[in-house]
Amino acid sequence: MKKTLLIALGFCVSLLASAQTWQPLGPNDFNQASLTSGTYTSIVIDGSGIPYLLFSDGGNSNKATVRKFYNGRWVTVGTAGFSAGAVYHTSIAFDGSGTLYVAYQDAGNSNRATVMKFDGSSWVVVGTAGFSAGSAAFTS
Repeated sequence: MKKTLLIALGFCVSLLASAQTWQPLGPNDFNQASLTSGTYTSIVIDGSGIPYLLFSDGGNSNKATVRKFYNGRWVTVGTAGFSAGAVYHTSIAFDGSGTLYVAYQDAGNSNRATVMKFDGSSWVVVGTAGFSAGSAAFTS
């Protein structure tokens, strides 16, 4: 009885372990072209289940780039490297109307906080770029 229970338990554990394997989303083309590395990543999923990824784009002087997974591939939202300078501690979110916003520590503005939104064709600054009184990290 103990041996049967042990075998059954081992089988269940092996099933659980194999069921938790991470799989890539889409083809392995995310880091090709000008994208050499991506750091300070943030992700959000829209109301339709489409993931959007904001990151510091190593292929564009560590400026901000947003990509979404659409029709089976990753596509750039707006222009790659749209921020004034390098970005750190990124954050991305949708508002209640579906407008996409990003916030980050902006090296192009003395490491102060900047917020931008996507207007459907380009990224525009919300308020003033580098609006915080001092350096801003871990934006949210």
